[in-house]
Amino acid sequence: MISVPADAWPLVVGAADEFGGQDWVNDAPAGEANYRLLGGKLPQADFNALDDRFLRRYFEVVAGRLPHDDAALRQMAEALGLTYRVHFDKRPALPAPHALSERLLAELAEDYSPDLVMIGADRVLGPWADEPISREVRRYAASLAAFIPCMDEGGTAVARWSNLEPPPSVDDRAALRNIQLAPPTLWSVDGDRWTPLLEIAPRRVPTGPVQADFAFLTPCPARFVVARVYRLADESWRAFAPIVLPAAPSVDALRRRLTLELWRVRRVERRTTWDDMLRRRADLVYRLCASAAWRQRTERPCLGSPTPSLSSPC
Repeated sequence: MISVPADAWPLVVGAADEFGGQDWVNDAPAGEANYRLLGGKLPQADFNALDDRFLRRYFEVVAGRLPHDDAALRQMAEALGLTYRVHFDKRPALPAPHALSERLLAELAEDYSPDLVMIGADRVLGPWADEPISREVRRYAASLAAFIPCMDEGGTAVARWSNLEPPPSVDDRAALRNIQLAPPTLWSVDGDRWTPLLEIAPRRVPTGPVQADFAFLTPCPARFVVARVYRLADESWRAFAPIVLPAAPSVDALRRRLTLELWRVRRVERRTTWDDMLRRRADLVYRLCASAAWRQRTERPCLGSPTPSLSSPC
C-alpha cells in the first residue's frame, strides 16, 4: 500500500464556498432597464462598469478573500439599487394535485444532462459529495440539480421535460410548479411539525403535519433538515428532497451569505423577493447548510456513529 501523509484526509473546508463550481455561468446580463425603471440615474457606461466591479468583488467575498460585510461591496450594491428592503412573497401556497417523486426528477436530470448528476452532487452537497453517502442522498441531490439552469440560454432539465410533445399531464405539471414555488430553507423538525429557522413567506409555512421521506448524511436524529415543503390537495404538506443535517448551521451566517446572493440576483430584477432568491439558488441553500454541518462535524468528535465514514473523526 502506498503511504500517504496522516493529514491527507479529511478535507479541510473553510468559510469559502469551494464546492460552488463556476456559479458565474448562470449570471444573466445586468437589468439596466429595470435599474432605470426604479429610478437609476447612472449613464449606461458607468452602470455597466459598476456592475462589473460589483460582480468581481462579490466573487472575492464568496471566495473568502474578503469579509461578508465588506463595506465597498455594500456601497456598490447601494449605488446599483440592489439593497432595497428584504421582502417576502404574497402569493398563496396553492395545493398540488399530487406529490412528485424525487426519483422522477433525478431521472430527468440524468436523461437531459447526464453530467448534472455529478455536478449536482458538488453543487448541492458540498464536501459530502466526496463521502460514501447513501443512494437516497445522491438521488435527492440529482433531483435538485434538475432545477439548475445549466443548459443553453439558462434552460433546466425540468423545463425541457415540461415542454415535451406531447406534454406531461396537467396534474404533473401543476405538481412540478408547486415544488418550484416552494422555497428551500432550514427547518427545525419535531415529529411531523416543521418550523423554518431561516425565514420564508408566512403563507409557505406549513399549518399542519408534514410528510417526509428523509435522507441522512450521517446516522442522527431528524432534528435539523433542509428541504422544500409544499401543500397538497388534501391539505397535508409534503417535503421535497428533505436531507437531515447532523448539526444545525448558524442561521445568522446563512442569512448574511444569502443576503449577498439576493443582491446578486437583483442585478436582473430589483424587486426580487427573498423567496424568489431561495428558489433560484436552491443548490446554494442546500450546499451552505451541508458545508456548515460538515465543518461542525469535523471540528468536534462524533458520538455513537455506527458506520464512520472515511473522513469522519470518529
